[in-house]
Amino acid sequence: MPKFALTGTYSAQNKGDAAMQVSTAASLSKFGANIAILAPFVEKDESKYAPLEVIYCDRRKLIRSTLNIAAIAIGNLLTKRSSEPHTAKNCVEHTANSDLVIDLSGDMLTEDYGPHVAYSHYLPILRALVLRKPYFICAQSIGPFSLTKPIARFLLNRAAAITVRDEISLEYLKSIGIRQDHLKQTADMAFLLPAEVGNCATSWETLGLDAKKDTLGVSVSRLVADKFDKQVGKKGAFVELVAKTVNHIALKHDLQVLFTPHVTGPTDIKDDRIISRDVQKDLAAEIVSAVIEEDLPPQGLKYFIAKCCMMVGTRMHANIGALSSHVPVVAISYSHKTPGIMRACGVENYVVDFPDLTFEMLSERADNAYQNREALTARLKVAVAMQREKAKENVEIAMQIARGELH
Repeated sequence: MPKFALTGTYSAQNKGDAAMQVSTAASLSKFGANIAILAPFVEKDESKYAPLEVIYCDRRKLIRSTLNIAAIAIGNLLTKRSSEPHTAKNCVEHTANSDLVIDLSGDMLTEDYGPHVAYSHYLPILRALVLRKPYFICAQSIGPFSLTKPIARFLLNRAAAITVRDEISLEYLKSIGIRQDHLKQTADMAFLLPAEVGNCATSWETLGLDAKKDTLGVSVSRLVADKFDKQVGKKGAFVELVAKTVNHIALKHDLQVLFTPHVTGPTDIKDDRIISRDVQKDLAAEIVSAVIEEDLPPQGLKYFIAKCCMMVGTRMHANIGALSSHVPVVAISYSHKTPGIMRACGVENYVVDFPDLTFEMLSERADNAYQNREALTARLKVAVAMQREKAKENVEIAMQIARGELH
């Protein structure tokens, strides 16, 4: 029975992280695999990932984790075998006992969020390296790097395999000298996530919405809002712009509005429900709207997203939830991950980048998407089928490495 350690994600309360973890674990479980998730917030994640085992990963404790890895490396030199520092024993044991470490950092192997964030994601990979365990960088958007480029190049060139989910990442990695014999473009594992309402309290009735009426899905993020507000020099500018756009689209096309918060923690500043309520407050009185307040698993959120007629989204995995359900998306982009994935689905014309983010541009794209939604849905059915097949390639690669068939 192959053993896998899944690492790189932040918290199950980030539904993008959870979508990647759940989809990867479910796919590997079909092969009878033993799976452990190495995560920073065990107490918050255990119930959400059950029955999978969740083990504390100290990667956010940069100094402690670095010292632990250094101790392992010194132990290797002195004893010709790995040492196991007591302060990270469980994480080390699960890495050491695994047949493969699968990194699911998503879009965090980059310096877009700062070199310290990139370094925190290098740490589990570095631990696998010093424990002499193969590691697989799975279906990510990667780069760019600056200060940490030497570390990134060192670790990436020693991976058993690297798959990226967009062409932009593929070309970037080639440009910085990453060996191409183990580099491949596939697709995000979340394309394999099912849409399942499960045993949740939320329903169209409890939301006060009509299940038969066309629904505009909206995904907003405080992270994106803060970036936009700083760019334009006006606090609240992003909320104002999104509310104005939603008002325009909903009133023009007689739509009800559903906010689908894709991050609910682990801290309030990361909770999309708060900014969703802020936008909702600015909607016209005649628009029927609701915010999903329940902390749903990613499958549950995807169930509601799949019922929308279109999505305006800033959270990439909310957008993937829509795309993989053949729901047209207008995506607000602040990094290369969004245009890369939209291009892979053949809908790159419906991306609005930060420099172009205005009411006129966003509302024009949204109008166009709604008016052409049937044609876009037909296009997505073809493109998404291909993306799902590409996502399955990640599982095949992982199994080949675990069996010793791919080095």
